[in-house]
Amino acid sequence: MGGSSPFDASSLFQSSLQVSPEETSLDFTSQAGHLYFLEKSSDLFDWQSYGSSLTADSSLTRLLLPDLLADDEKGFLRVAAGFQSITPINLLENGLSNWSFVTSDPAEWDYNSTTGVLKHVRSVSSGFIYYPGTFTDFVLRLQFKTTPGTNAGIFTRATPGTSQPWIDGNEIQIDNIDVEGPDRETGSVYRRIAANPGYDPADNVWHSMEIRQVGRSIRVEIDGLVLVDVLDTAAEYPEITWPESGFIGLQDSHHNPLGTTIEYRNLLLYPLP
Repeated sequence: MGGSSPFDASSLFQSSLQVSPEETSLDFTSQAGHLYFLEKSSDLFDWQSYGSSLTADSSLTRLLLPDLLADDEKGFLRVAAGFQSITPINLLENGLSNWSFVTSDPAEWDYNSTTGVLKHVRSVSSGFIYYPGTFTDFVLRLQFKTTPGTNAGIFTRATPGTSQPWIDGNEIQIDNIDVEGPDRETGSVYRRIAANPGYDPADNVWHSMEIRQVGRSIRVEIDGLVLVDVLDTAAEYPEITWPESGFIGLQDSHHNPLGTTIEYRNLLLYPLP
């Protein structure tokens, strides 16, 4: 590790171990908005996670060390970026058998076990489906495809039992027809945070989406383009209630004309410790 603080601005990365009677911590240079965590090894070859991850909010981050290596134990610590190696939950592994329907007609949904594609065709109902359990910090990756007129979305941290997850949670919008404002367009957090830059994904093409929520931060990326990246939603939007945990849901295609579709596939949820 590098020397003591203050850090040399000319260095790309430096770190410093701080020890006091009250706590032991590792200070290191970081990039705001990125995830960091510690790994521990006894031989510099086999590394294991050590503590939980956090999102950096500045160019200098402090990680508290929950405990130190025993006096007779040799070991090494390193800072890793990204999110820890986690086996994802495949939300469509069992098709729709684990999902619950809220004012959405099951007959309008179709899961193809061969292709792994979940498709909804707009008919009469307007609602959503949700996966069991509540999730706090996570990365959600998926792909979606629209047709002209599609209006759908992804719900996160929605309060169990709600019939309005776009209010009692967050809705990441998928909408190529709404002209009510930038906070109603694809990639925005519906009625909360506008996508910036705006993005209009083409119809009949698969698009990749990544949603990351850690603590008070929220980040939305579509096709490699970051559309929303807010480190502290409560501080920047204090007039809005931001749930700390909740369910994951999928909205059906619920806008005229009838016959519009939304398709989802490769829904992988990475719960973060």
